[in-house]
Amino acid sequence: MDLESDARSNFRKAVATWDKLGDGNFSYDPATGIRTNVTDKGDQCRLLDNHSVDGMPVYLVGVTNNRGEFNRDAENAYVELIMAGKTAIMGQWADTTGTTYKDVVLVASGIDEDGARILKKAYRQMLIVEVARDGVRFV
Repeated sequence: MDLESDARSNFRKAVATWDKLGDGNFSYDPATGIRTNVTDKGDQCRLLDNHSVDGMPVYLVGVTNNRGEFNRDAENAYVELIMAGKTAIMGQWADTTGTTYKDVVLVASGIDEDGARILKKAYRQMLIVEVARDGVRFV
């Protein structure tokens, strides 16, 4: 298979098994099968070990604002990131009103907070997650 076909296949397999991943706020990497809860210290360390560039924080930036179930737009966003050589994962979270989002998430490192804020604006996000050795915060 080619890169695009692999990305679409990974995305569709993740969607097909999503309900088995559990409830709550978490992210999932379809390429590796790793489920991550960034509020868990062990998961934070694994995320940093796998994605941090030169010990810099890892930023999780939603690239979709997808309420409800994953759809074709989310699949296309996932594939576009993969095709551009970016790291993409999928995430599920609920806001303070109880609205559930199932989003495609860009994993970025090697940038400073200003760079993260540029990504936040580019993808029209209110908040993004910063994971660093000293914990997690919203930017």
